[in-house]
Amino acid sequence: MRDKPIKIVVPYNFIPLSSWVYTPDWAEKACHDIPFKDGISGKIRYRLKNSTPICVGHQKNAEGVLDWEKDADGRYVIPGSSVKGMLRTALEIVSFGRMECFHNRKHATRCSIGDVMNSDNSKFERLPVLVKPGKDGYWKYFVTEYNPEMKPVCASVKIDNLNLGLNQDSKAADKLTKIMKLYGRGGKLPIVYAEIKDRDGLSKNQQKKNVDKQRKTYWKEVVSISENKDEKHRHAGMFLFMDKNVSNNGNNPKANKYTDYFFIFDEDKLKDPCNWKALDIDLIKDLKQSMAPLKNGEDTLFDRYCTHMNDIAGFPVWYLKGENGDSDSSLGFCQVMRHVYKKSVKDLVEAQQGLSKIEDADLPTTMFGYCSNKDKMSLGSRIGFSDLVGINIKKTKVEQYVLAESKSSFYPEYLGKFNYKKPYDEGSRIAGRKIYKVRDRLAESNITNDNQNVVSRINFVEQDSEFEGTIVFHNLKPEELGALVWVMTFGEGLRIENSSKSSYYHLLGHARAFGAGAVQFELSPESFEFPSYQKLPDTAELVNDCLDKFEKVMNVNYPFSDKDDSWKQSSIVTLYLKNSEIDSDFDVKKVYNMFPGEFGEIKKDYENSPNAGKSNQQKGFYPSGKNTGPVCNVLKEEGDFSEKTWKQNVDKKRKKEEERQKVELKKRKEEQDKLEKELVAANKKNELERRLNEILDSSNTDSELYVLEVEVLRNRELCEKYREKLGFSNFNQFLKNLKNNGIEINDKTMQRMSDVIRQDDELRKEAVESCKTQKKKDKNFVIASRLYDLLNN
Repeated sequence: MRDKPIKIVVPYNFIPLSSWVYTPDWAEKACHDIPFKDGISGKIRYRLKNSTPICVGHQKNAEGVLDWEKDADGRYVIPGSSVKGMLRTALEIVSFGRMECFHNRKHATRCSIGDVMNSDNSKFERLPVLVKPGKDGYWKYFVTEYNPEMKPVCASVKIDNLNLGLNQDSKAADKLTKIMKLYGRGGKLPIVYAEIKDRDGLSKNQQKKNVDKQRKTYWKEVVSISENKDEKHRHAGMFLFMDKNVSNNGNNPKANKYTDYFFIFDEDKLKDPCNWKALDIDLIKDLKQSMAPLKNGEDTLFDRYCTHMNDIAGFPVWYLKGENGDSDSSLGFCQVMRHVYKKSVKDLVEAQQGLSKIEDADLPTTMFGYCSNKDKMSLGSRIGFSDLVGINIKKTKVEQYVLAESKSSFYPEYLGKFNYKKPYDEGSRIAGRKIYKVRDRLAESNITNDNQNVVSRINFVEQDSEFEGTIVFHNLKPEELGALVWVMTFGEGLRIENSSKSSYYHLLGHARAFGAGAVQFELSPESFEFPSYQKLPDTAELVNDCLDKFEKVMNVNYPFSDKDDSWKQSSIVTLYLKNSEIDSDFDVKKVYNMFPGEFGEIKKDYENSPNAGKSNQQKGFYPSGKNTGPVCNVLKEEGDFSEKTWKQNVDKKRKKEEERQKVELKKRKEEQDKLEKELVAANKKNELERRLNEILDSSNTDSELYVLEVEVLRNRELCEKYREKLGFSNFNQFLKNLKNNGIEINDKTMQRMSDVIRQDDELRKEAVESCKTQKKKDKNFVIASRLYDLLNN
């Protein structure tokens, strides 16, 4: 085994998946018809500027160049759905949402020769069978059994000898089409009759196997075929065609040239339903999924066989039956077939993000909508994206690249922890979301030969071009609007145009692996438009407040730490921001340490490998330092994390946030009460002043005036303002005026005056003291005596 990891060039990293998914508590209430109490609607008119050449291609033009879509005026257009998908993916990452966009399939590996050749040590039995769906919809299979008159259950076919106008190297689909054309009836696979003989040039060992019933390996071949059964063509059967064997390249003279087979069966037994056995539908699904599309890209060989299957016989396949039944069995069109792994990509994703209920909507789903076939429920997106139109397009330039990429079937790269024998199985973890690194320039072309079949010619718009677009949002909570602005600006909020550039970029369009499509959103307070009926604060203040609320709700609900800023300091957010920074030192030709170079040897000798079952990080394949390949797919925060710890952390932060909100609410209430009191006092003052002026202007001296004068005494400002007109500025002077003018006041008016005075403790104390003083000076001053008594009761 080699000690050093193999060196592979990769232009991307993986953002790990968290076992926790954030599900907002308002998700069930989100809709278009019933607005949130704090819901916000409006528009964002923004500009998108590219820092590196970009192409959001629509289709190839007449010259075979991947070109832009254009509007009626000939302007370059970026579909709004492209920007929407880019932002939704970003939101899935930073909001700890579910991984929604991935190619879900079950991967497969070629079985070993020992497993399929029915050796004594094999745990499998290889059977040539016919399969078809029953009337009840369930699939069944029929084993092509022995017949007293014919020893073999299948025979090799050399197409060259059948006079079909084809040769052995023809494609399986072409062979199938030809046999259908010559012998098929009603578009169905034909049952034909064959003349079979021993193959020429057999070795002694092969001749022995040819009569060994136990091994079920027969060295026979089809010599000729006929539509009708006769003395010469006695063996009924169906053809199973295959493409040319990859080993038959002329370098190996011993390679088996016979890649097609003729499955032989007894027609009477075939028609008996009792001879058909139940087949697990998952085996059929796995077979369909394991097939590569044909050249036209529309269907597979499996699809062709299904479309034209015979009503009685179905179609032929090889059945690799495991010792545990269908759970470890496989179907295939060749003897060395693909064996499908137990878990699909979706199975691993759901298992990895399984701490939150699947039915609970995450934040991206709540904002951008969903459609569930399972629950027959749907929610339209509350955010709409218009197409972006180029307003300041620099010159264009055609570049050539090979845009090939690795697939998730390459599990040493796409899985972070796995068993080398059974990679897509229980306990395996996917590496995360693949995200390309942002670069400051477009890499040089990677074409190394003249094979134009794999070359893509792309029409790029040069850097510093500008596109304009509009986002329309409806009934978003402040936290949701904050989330939208956060992913657009990476949490930096509003940036005035011509200010210093941010160091964070999104990637959009084709050839991102080569540095193309680095873009930034340009926003300003003028970018936001809100309906006039919404009473909202200043735009900059509103946007910053929404950003704060989004970050606060994420920090409070983040379960892996009890710190206040735990979400923003988490590995996922940190790695995402780090990966979105432009890297001037990054070169596509740089080499990365990715995974063990001894991969093939470990497969052969897995039990002795010291790295069995470990993650790539544990194996030491990601040395510290800059540009060392994909990040570890296991979050360091999770460690020995348990659901109990998660709840404790969240409860602790929620209680802390509730206490903070209570204090803030109390403070706001006090301020509100103060404002309301001041407003009431101001209104009373204005009303009092109006009434006072009314009475003074009319020279009316009835009892209403004296009550008003007492009320004026409660307001020092009015006392000073009307001091000359009234002739007093305090209560003692007020009593003197009443005494000097010989005023008489009835009991009702006196009671009203005392009620007004009692409303102000300071005025009451002053009035009692003044009445007491005036009583001593003049015992006959009735008003002072009576008012004193009323105030002391």
